[in-house]
Amino acid sequence: MNNLEQLVVDDKLVVDSRQVAELTGKRHDNFVRDIEHYIRVICQNSILSFDSFFIETSYTTGTGKNYKCYRLT
Repeated sequence: MNNLEQLVVDDKLVVDSRQVAELTGKRHDNFVRDIEHYIRVICQNSILSFDSFFIETSYTTGTGKNYKCYRLT
């Protein structure tokens, strides 16, 4: 994959965390763990809001299991 697929969600340009994980060579579950760490850090600053950077969503696999993912702004 050479390019990230960009989507417009609620007037925000976003990319899917699964694509970013693949692009960076990380396992997606580890990338989600990293994002959740960033969210905890961002929440410590009253000026910042994590939803300006990360929008939590989910996806369903072929087996019907749901997994968390994020849309990154």
